[in-house]
Amino acid sequence: MSKPQASRTPHRLAALIAGVLVTTTTPALAQTASEKAPPTVATLIDRPDLRPDKVTAMREFRFGSGDVIAKGAELSIHELRPDAIVLDSGAFIFEAKIEDTDLLDRAAKLIGGLSEEAMALTLASLERDSSLWPARVSLNNTMQFSDGTTIRGGETLALRGFARGQLTVHHAPTDVLFTLEPTSTNILVQARSRTATPKEQRRPHFVRSLEAALVPDDKQATQPLDGAEYIVVYQGRKECSRCARFTPSLLKTYSKLKAESDNFEVVFMSQDRTERLHNEHVRDKNMPWKVLPFNKRFATPAADLQGDLLPVVYLVKPDGTVIDKTDPRGRGRSAKDVLKRLEREVG
Repeated sequence: MSKPQASRTPHRLAALIAGVLVTTTTPALAQTASEKAPPTVATLIDRPDLRPDKVTAMREFRFGSGDVIAKGAELSIHELRPDAIVLDSGAFIFEAKIEDTDLLDRAAKLIGGLSEEAMALTLASLERDSSLWPARVSLNNTMQFSDGTTIRGGETLALRGFARGQLTVHHAPTDVLFTLEPTSTNILVQARSRTATPKEQRRPHFVRSLEAALVPDDKQATQPLDGAEYIVVYQGRKECSRCARFTPSLLKTYSKLKAESDNFEVVFMSQDRTERLHNEHVRDKNMPWKVLPFNKRFATPAADLQGDLLPVVYLVKPDGTVIDKTDPRGRGRSAKDVLKRLEREVG
């Protein structure tokens, strides 16, 4: 499917608020918890990752257009400058004095609650440490696409990857896969909360993202792959004759090994063209293993385990390490070869 490049387009630009606050240029905040100092505007410009997601309007704003922003309203930060803050109301953006918001108070509370590891965490360092990536992120502001698709601020996106300064995310309700700036989400907030988990207990993003896609959105988070030392990712479709020949072998191996051990799981990722075909495929084959919902088939890093010829079968560790896989061109390792490897590993 196409991967539209997301860009947020404000609906309209309101008149600018008169007057600005001049800030002093004090040194940037130290990055260790033991050396915390009250944040300044200069600090928050140098380190956007220490800004709060939202600020509170400390007074009422009235515009010539008739729009009113009430005192106490929560607003997203669109831009921060040394002398002003640009705020996003959700319908338009406008410029205000920094002192007319609780920016510095919120930043001080945020920084005061950070551990040394959380304080040092930046987007650059987070990109290199997938153990801290959340399975899902929330969108800060509404995004509009050229095809008319709109994803509202606050909606949840599955995090598929983080590379070259961009997040790859998936929106299940619209089945849209796209890239965006990490600052457009709450990824740092969630990653910092994960630093409270001891390093030896941090489960890899690969398996957490699979689990998040397997759990219905209206259910509490569970760990359906907990305890699995091996994960088989199987990609196939109903109209694939090679898949039809392979699935009975997988069913036989699955039943045999499950009777002996519970340290592996199989996850089916549909390559069917429609949800109807996907549902028929799963029902007709009476699949006993985990099945990703059709609208979440692009929501995890497992979707990147590609091959040119179905069935595509990967045997991986929970951290995403590939133990065995089918040859992407169908000329080498077959799906049955990967099953034999699974039997050796589990046995």
